[in-house]
Amino acid sequence: CTTREQAPTNAFKIKEKLTVDVELNAEDCVFDTVQRVTGMFDERETNPTPQQANLICKPSDLAAEPVPLVKAIPVQEHHLPAPSVTTSVETQRSVLPACVLGLGSAWPPEVFHHSQTQLAEALISQRRLSSSSAKFVRESFANSGVERRGLCTSLEKVYSRPSEEKDCDELRSEMQIALQDMLLSAATCALEEWGGDPATLTHVIFGTTSSSDTPSHEVALIERLKLQSTVERVSLDHMGCLGGYRALALASEIACASSAHRVLLLYGDMGVFLSSFLPRDASRQEMGTSAVFADGAAAAVVGASPRDGEQSFYEVLSSKSYFVDNSEDVLSLHFHGPDVRKTVRENLTSIVGDSIGAFTHSVLDGSGIDLHSCAVLCQPSSKAMMTMIKNQLGLSESQMEVPWRVLSQHGNSSGSTNLQMLDVLQKSASDAFQYEWVVGLAYGPGVRLEGVLLRNTRRQRTSIKTSCYVGLGPPCVLSMSSAWPSKEFQHKQSDILNALLSQTDLCVEDRHFAKSVYAGTQVEHRGLCLPSEELYKKPASKEAKNVQTQRVLSVIFEVFVAAAESALREWGGEISTITHLLCGSLSFEDSPGPECKLLERLNLRRDVKLVFVGHMGCLAGYRTLALASQIAAVQESNRVLLVYGDVSVLLGTKLPKNPSKLDLMSVSLFADGAAAAVIGCVPQNAENVVYEVHKAKSQIIAKSQRDMFMKLRGDGTVENVVSPRVPIFIGKGVKAFVDRILEGSGIPLRDCAMLCHPGGKTILETIEEKLQLSRDQTMSSWAILKDHGNMSGATNLQVADHFRHSELRTRFSWAVCMSFGPGLGMEGLLLRIPCCEQGTLKLEGSSCTTREQALTEPYAHLDTSANKWIVPSRWSILHAWMIFNIFVICIALMVSIKGRVGIDVSTSDSAAEFR
Repeated sequence: CTTREQAPTNAFKIKEKLTVDVELNAEDCVFDTVQRVTGMFDERETNPTPQQANLICKPSDLAAEPVPLVKAIPVQEHHLPAPSVTTSVETQRSVLPACVLGLGSAWPPEVFHHSQTQLAEALISQRRLSSSSAKFVRESFANSGVERRGLCTSLEKVYSRPSEEKDCDELRSEMQIALQDMLLSAATCALEEWGGDPATLTHVIFGTTSSSDTPSHEVALIERLKLQSTVERVSLDHMGCLGGYRALALASEIACASSAHRVLLLYGDMGVFLSSFLPRDASRQEMGTSAVFADGAAAAVVGASPRDGEQSFYEVLSSKSYFVDNSEDVLSLHFHGPDVRKTVRENLTSIVGDSIGAFTHSVLDGSGIDLHSCAVLCQPSSKAMMTMIKNQLGLSESQMEVPWRVLSQHGNSSGSTNLQMLDVLQKSASDAFQYEWVVGLAYGPGVRLEGVLLRNTRRQRTSIKTSCYVGLGPPCVLSMSSAWPSKEFQHKQSDILNALLSQTDLCVEDRHFAKSVYAGTQVEHRGLCLPSEELYKKPASKEAKNVQTQRVLSVIFEVFVAAAESALREWGGEISTITHLLCGSLSFEDSPGPECKLLERLNLRRDVKLVFVGHMGCLAGYRTLALASQIAAVQESNRVLLVYGDVSVLLGTKLPKNPSKLDLMSVSLFADGAAAAVIGCVPQNAENVVYEVHKAKSQIIAKSQRDMFMKLRGDGTVENVVSPRVPIFIGKGVKAFVDRILEGSGIPLRDCAMLCHPGGKTILETIEEKLQLSRDQTMSSWAILKDHGNMSGATNLQVADHFRHSELRTRFSWAVCMSFGPGLGMEGLLLRIPCCEQGTLKLEGSSCTTREQALTEPYAHLDTSANKWIVPSRWSILHAWMIFNIFVICIALMVSIKGRVGIDVSTSDSAAEFR
């Protein structure tokens, strides 16, 4: 392409980037844009014509050329004052890079801040340590580099592990309340510093390693902060001390997907868990680990293309991840009932030391920036680790000033410390604040390394030049697969019911109730990762329970692998081109989760960016698909492998001793399974499009948080609540929610397949009634429910996978996806189905006759008259059938006439007479 007008017609084949001179000012930054992802990212975006180019300014590409999160097109250089210019929120693609627009930090109240000496003596007295162990504890605490830290409990109780399970549950609840209060305080500070309208926030990302409840804190915080109930939310888990930087990189990618996006990032952790729930038989290593961890929270507002009134504190220029081979057991966190065990092997320092140098240089690779001109915010995990990093990288005291200060005054608040250091730096007047460049480094469970390169915009001295690039077209699902446990773990619903009745001591009334519930589910088969004789059978001891749990998780991990391998085979691309692994589950409590093993098992690149989504339950499949689509939309080369799965069989073995009717209902539907997909933009020659993702919508239903949730108790049992009011809530809100999904598209619902999460017979029937759907539209949801049950978030993707293989696929050009889960929340997607017949494809209103030609045309807004593959309708099939019957009747009449008049139609004369 050499002109702006030609650019849209080659959006899918463009190899040499379009170069355009741009007069950079606030007015010219607003271009009429092609609706590349038709309303997916913001319903306020404009609806331009297909003839308009999708060009975006980049006011802050550096002369030194650091590697941006999104590959940009260099154009004419302009020298501009900071901060970056403001562009309209309706611009389709954002100005790069993403910016941190507000920061906030929070720690426990002053009354809960204790000196290291006080905490060491509390551990010695409350655990009654021997003289040798007491000496070890005093030395460990004194050499930690920490002077004081906050732990949200009194000094008298900090190491007094409750003896009763009920007391453990109460203590956990108190700690979760304290964590949520700190998150609220940090978020309030970040929002005040940002100064924008909270109603314009589009996403909330929450991360922690300290919560096992579903939903996690983000739902309550959205309500307490009075944010819009339509905000898109993501809950991250299993990331430990690197979580803050990983979440910041994810927030930056979401911000780069659309200039309308404003992301509120929340991260918090409770180090007090490692103190109060230190096992009674804790090793010296475990006691030493508890010497540095503290409680804390942090928040940030992230967006691109700062608007009027917004100030950029940092620009996020690049991010890197790295997984160290064969290191999973070197740094890990395990939950065994009320006990929390943190494993830190002696060789951790050497493993990080062997990798940190090359990794740090990879963060700076291509930027031309010298490490010694950067402030280095490395995770303040311990005095020994920080000293090693300082020596390995040859850093000065001023470069490491902020990490040392945070470690000394606050300790290590796990992943939230990453963001707290950024907050401390930008509010500081010390020597560290004079650095223009900032390198963030952290390590966490796995062992995984995470790094970010940022620019301190308040110390910006480098000249800036602008860049433009062409839109990428809609994110596409390039492959999809489903997987279930092997045949030995497939059970009939009647056999599962018999196992429940034989293994539990139910009263007569509850037995009759269970029979009626199981019979009414319309589930015929379910995969559960235990043999039938072990279903609902409680293990005899804690050790037996742990063995059973690990055995079940090993089985479901193989299901994860099967789903991922199948999706990769169908995709057919080079495995080395996978850039992100997005994994999700409710079933893995320990850190790291299955994502690290999956990376090794699939032989993915070790620098793949890992994201683990937890605590989202039955809505998570479509939520993670929307998240993967937004990541894919940022850069043409991004290929996201999404794997989601859950194991529900342990709900049966973890039923309370006297299960309620709600408990019995919850175990009548749930099953084990997984699904996977590969998502990317700009399909290459070898890639086929399964679906195009055109919209993503979210909704939190008010006053419903207690109607669907999951809570892990101290005795290891699970309180899994799905109240009978859930179908009522869904029935009241589903019509308005579907209207939002289809708003502005011109697509009638009757022309869409409804790929609905089969949360139960009543939910599906309620949706059909409220939306006046035919059974054909919901057929795939019923089929998955009947054959496999409810596999939590994996069921979302399996319904979509089932539909694309069904005969009804050619009946619809669009699909509306809906899922429901803890919150109570709803997730929705609008997918386009690129149906095709054998041979020629044709776009209505287009001259294209091949798939390759069709893909080069820009995707207009959701105007079906100009953007729908031609597929045979029921009327065209009926017309063909009528013509065929008329032809047969004519032949029969000819034969009949020939027999009656005796005409020989084989001769020309007779044939003429016959005619």
